[in-house]
Amino acid sequence: MPDFSLAETQPCEKATDCPKENQAVFSSATEIPRAFAENPQLEKVEFINSNISSIELGAFEGLKNLKNIEVSGSELTSLPVGVFNDLSNMEELVLKSNKLQRLDKGYFVGFPQLKTLTLKNNRLKSLPPVLFGEMPKLTELSLQQNNLSSLPKEIFRPLKKIRKLDLSKNKFITLFPEYFEGPEKLTELNLQNNMIESLNEDLFEKLQSLATLKLAHNNLQTLPGDIFEPLGKLRKLDLSNNPWLCDCNLKNFHSWITGNAAKLTPPPLCEYPEDLKGTKIQSLTEDQLIFLLIFHLTHSYSKGVAEIHKTSSLTFTENKRQEVLSLGTVLQIRDTGAGRW
Repeated sequence: MPDFSLAETQPCEKATDCPKENQAVFSSATEIPRAFAENPQLEKVEFINSNISSIELGAFEGLKNLKNIEVSGSELTSLPVGVFNDLSNMEELVLKSNKLQRLDKGYFVGFPQLKTLTLKNNRLKSLPPVLFGEMPKLTELSLQQNNLSSLPKEIFRPLKKIRKLDLSKNKFITLFPEYFEGPEKLTELNLQNNMIESLNEDLFEKLQSLATLKLAHNNLQTLPGDIFEPLGKLRKLDLSNNPWLCDCNLKNFHSWITGNAAKLTPPPLCEYPEDLKGTKIQSLTEDQLIFLLIFHLTHSYSKGVAEIHKTSSLTFTENKRQEVLSLGTVLQIRDTGAGRW
């Protein structure tokens, strides 16, 4: 068992690398045993880039002054329930870049002073319905870079004071309003680098304090025109690097974009149709979205009928009157005599 007494920590090569007073840094341990009882003055403990694969229950007993714990870059796949109990003065808990696969029900309960909780870059696929207890001072929570594709209903309800929530780099395809019941003071929400294809039109109704929303690098092609209407305090919205389909279905959302262009940084660009690729959505006119229907004209005339398949732009220039017979996956046009379309 390694010796975790402060007197036995190895000397630093440089004075600037040394832990500060009441701080211990360990990088070679493989487990965290019950070994800190003789160091009750500790305020910060870090296990960084280690081979730690387990934390003994009671490892941090007696550390009433402990404010910061970081266990990162380890082999941890799970944590014993209650391992951080009685750390009533803890303000920051960082459990990033480990191999955590699950968290048990009620794991984060009883942290009255906790302000920052970081669980980024683990292997979490799901979360239990009741994970968080009342944490009246928690303002930042990161679940970035896990394997989450859904969340339990109202999972964040106990987090009344949270300001910053990071769910980026997960596997969400869509999100629901029930996920965000409770954290009404949230000012920054990061959802970028997921796989989001659609969003419920009521998703942000309870998040009226949002000032920054990041939705870049997803699979969005269109959005409801009024989805961001509840966000009266929104100042920065990132919708970049989504495959926006600039056709008539984007009309209502286009109207919102043109009226709120200053909030969009950077501005979203069309991905489809091909001839509009790279065009700023806000630079398009409504007429373009309505009349530049996304079709490709294939000259398969049969009895005067042309089939127009959905892929690129169609412009009518022939000096003859034509009649639209149907509009769907295939648009059919039939010549009906002289005149101009």
